[in-house]
Formats: sequence, structure tokens, C-alpha cells
Amino acid sequence: MKTFVQKFNNLYSFADYCNNTPVNKLFTNERLGSETGSESFAGTPNFETANRLLREGDPQAAAKVKKEYTNIVARAKVQRPRPTPSVVGHTPIVGAYLAGDPVCMLAKKNRPTRARVITIIYNTSVSCEIEADDMAKAGANLLAAINQIEANGVRVNLYAAEVSQARGKKQESLVTTVQIKKDSQPLNLMQIAYPIANPSFLRRHILRVTEVTTGLTEKHWVSGYGYPVHGQQAKNLLDGAHVKYDSYLDFNDTNRTDPAQLVTKILANVK
Repeated sequence: MKTFVQKFNNLYSFADYCNNTPVNKLFTNERLGSETGSESFAGTPNFETANRLLREGDPQAAAKVKKEYTNIVARAKVQRPRPTPSVVGHTPIVGAYLAGDPVCMLAKKNRPTRARVITIIYNTSVSCEIEADDMAKAGANLLAAINQIEANGVRVNLYAAEVSQARGKKQESLVTTVQIKKDSQPLNLMQIAYPIANPSFLRRHILRVTEVTTGLTEKHWVSGYGYPVHGQQAKNLLDGAHVKYDSYLDFNDTNRTDPAQLVTKILANVK
């Protein structure tokens, strides 16, 4: 099986690729699903609207995310109390006291601590049977979990990914990854909500990646854009594409899962 890999460092380079790369030979003169999908299926009325949401942010998807949790505060650093020598405090420093040093007490003071950094891959690939609202809810659960993780001092690099295969006479796989949040950035719902919680990311932009990726030859890409790959098989393809990550999740992990449970799952799966 041949695997085609597309990696993007941010949403802007991803958008440029989707908009400025010509359709490949396989899709020339074919119906383009990225442009013809209905609003009920794709989540947007057309590709132009999807582009705007990708570049400028998606307020409706962000609003859906906000309903999943309160107090959306993402921090690159956390404040944790550490005992510090002081004139006043809660515990005496015996040696300093006996020496007559006025700084003879330990007081709790908040100091910024260097946070741990993890990289999460979220595979957005789902079957065409999955409803748009279910995709949005699953993405919202993930972002709520990330908010909880960062609020407790762990910084997150987040990638939206898509892993799919087309099997016919020629077996081909397509792996696409887009970094949508750096560990140094706060959780920007307006920017992140589109690729994570709006089905249009998968059903317009990822379809466009399939339509323009050079070298695809299997005709099943045209008839159905391949089928989604999840779980260990997806991780194997990501590993083969040299995609580095600490924790992998897909729709099956985030759908109907409480954010607190997701936090446990993410941290438990960290390599």
C-alpha cells in the first residue's frame, strides 16, 4: 500500500494549499465533492464560506464548544504555591530564627512553573453516515478536555488530522496533518473550533486535499473519497508517515465522552 502524506504547520499554509493547488489528474473533469456537498452534510453552504471560516474563525462552532464547559481559560503557565523565605509566614525556619535573621519564616507565594508539553493528534475522519451535529459535539468534548489539561499546567500542541484509504486494484492511503494550536498559544476557540467542531473541515477542505494531491491513482478516491481509518491502523499509518505525537484520539474516542474522562484517556496514552 502506498501512503501519501501532507503536513501543514498552520491553518494558513493549509488554506493556501487547498486554494492554490490545481486538481490532480484523477479528479480532472470529475464532480468535486468539496464544492458540491450540501450544507446539511458539509456544515457550510459552499467552499467559499468554508474558506472564510477557516481563515477568520468560526463563531457558531465556537459557541457550540462553549456550551460544553464554563470558564474557558487556557494558560501557558500555571501558578502553584511554593514555600518561600519571608519575614512573615506559616512555618518558622529554625536555623534562621536562631541566627537572628528576620527572614525566618516560610510563606506560600505563587511562582510560574515550567509546564509539561504534549502533542495531541485528533483524527477528524468519520464515515459519511455521521451527522454534522455529532461531529461538532465530539470536537467540543475534545476542546473542553484540552482546556482542563492546560488549566492544570500541561501545554498542548494540537493537530487536526485525517487518515483515509482507498482500496481497489491499487491500495492507497492519504495522511493529512494540520497544526491548529501551538503549546505557546492559548486555546483560541474562534480559530480552533472550525477544524475540530465544524464538519466542513473534513467534508470540504480535506476532500479538497484529496482532489489536489499529486500521484493518487486509485479510482475509488473519486467514487467515495476513500474510507476513514481509525484506532491502531490509523496510528500505524501516522507512525509510518513520521508524525510525532504523544496521544492519539479520533471520533470514536471523543463522541459521547465526558471531557473529564477524555483528560484521563489523553494523559494515560501519553508515550
